[in-house]
Order: sequence, then C-alpha cells, then structure tokens
Amino acid sequence: MQLIDSHLHIWSSDEDRFPSGAEGPGGQTWDAAVETLLGYMDRHGVEQVVAIGPRRYLQDPSYLVDATARFPDRVIPAARVHADDPAAVSLLHELANEHNVRGIRLACYGEHTSVWPAEAAFEPVWRACADLGITIGFLTNPDELPAIGAAAGRHPQVKVVIDHWGGLRAAEGPAFDRFAAVTALASRPNIYLKATCFRRTSLAAFPFTDVHPLLRRALDAFGRERVMWGTDFGGGVNGGEEYGEEVAAITDHMDWLSPEDKEWLLRRSALQAWRGTA
Repeated sequence: MQLIDSHLHIWSSDEDRFPSGAEGPGGQTWDAAVETLLGYMDRHGVEQVVAIGPRRYLQDPSYLVDATARFPDRVIPAARVHADDPAAVSLLHELANEHNVRGIRLACYGEHTSVWPAEAAFEPVWRACADLGITIGFLTNPDELPAIGAAAGRHPQVKVVIDHWGGLRAAEGPAFDRFAAVTALASRPNIYLKATCFRRTSLAAFPFTDVHPLLRRALDAFGRERVMWGTDFGGGVNGGEEYGEEVAAITDHMDWLSPEDKEWLLRRSALQAWRGTA
C-alpha cells in the first residue's frame, strides 16, 4: 500500500528566491527541501504528502506552489492564510483559481482567543472556503475546539481538519483528560483529526506504544474514515531516521489495526479530506 503523509512542512534554503517572512525561520535550520523529503518518501513507501505552509513564509505560498508544480503527483499543498488579514478572501480566490490550491491552514495574526475561529468577522473566510471547495486545517489547542466546532457546524460543506491530536502533548498523558474536547467534535461529520508525530505525543521511545490508547479513542470517536496519520516532518521530525520511525510506528507496530483500518489511516482519510475523494 502506498502511503499518504497528511502533515509536514517544507522550505527552501534559497533565501533569494524564497525569502523568510517577518517571523523569520524560527530556528528551523535543518534541510527540509522538497527534494530531500522525496528521498525519505521513496525510501519508506510514501506516495504523496500534504505540505502545510510553514510559519517562516507567513502567507507567501511561493515555495509550496513551486514544489507542487514540479512534483504534482507527490505534493498536495495546504497554504497558510490569516483570517484577520483584510486580503484573506482575495488570497483564497488566488490560491484556488490561479494555483489550484484546495487546502489551507487557517491562522490569526492578532491576539488569539478561545473563540476566534467562530468570530463573525471571519465568516467571509468560511464562506469563501465553502464556495471554493477549500479544506481548512487548524493548529489549535483544546480551548479553541468548541469554537471550531461551532463554525464547522454553520458551514457543514467545509471540511475541517484538526492538527496534532487537537494540541495535546505527552505531558498530559496517560489519561489525556482534555482529549474529551477533541472527541466531542466527532459529532460534526465534516471534521477530521490528524494523528501526527508520535514521538512528540509519546513519553516512550520508538515504537511509541503509549500512544496506542489515544489512537484507539480517536478511532472510536471519529471512525477510521476521519482519522489520518502524518509525520510532522519539518516540525517535530527533522531527519531520515526519525521519518522512518514515524512510518514504522504505525505500519509495523500496530497489529491491532485491521488492513482496512490502515488503508484509511494511511491513505484514504487524507485523500477524502484534502482531495475530496477516497
């Protein structure tokens, strides 16, 4: 089975062609070029990836667009858009109509509040995503999840993807009490969950078996059709050995998953969320 990595970041070392934005590189100094990533993908049987626009480029999608144009069968782009930018709706139309981008990570320039995703001021962004068929991904924390759920409920035609287990970290285990805020979103059929970067979610060494109960809870709530695996290359994972471990942790060390479960987790859920077809 060819895999789809639903979450990672890429950037170029060529600062002349692809300069960092105002927030700078954020300490991300390792090699995360698309060519380097393709080598890891080929080594570990990953067919496609969903590349999330990194913070270093702010809303500039140039490198994502360039990588997708050069490797259209390997890279699915998800550009970064700031909901409180007055030009956000125009940018969405540009991404969709000029670059065929159908996924974004929605962020906020200003002070974050627990209700910002559902603020009335951002309704034009949600409506534009609905009209253009754009999937919205959120880097979030459990406090923001009710507002995301409320907005997703008003826009059921917009697919919404919650990144990184809803913002949980290993220090919150083993009970992961706040995961209840994540599973509460499962009643919204347009909301998906990413089970990403096992090493950062785990307190154990590879193969990160202490994450298994969390994945079981996710599958029980959302069903296998709305949970997707990803490595977080360029974020929590920055090398070939680490990339291989993220793949093997789910392909080789979860015998309790059926072949059909793995087909959805490792491929079909991501296609359904980001391409509209499983």
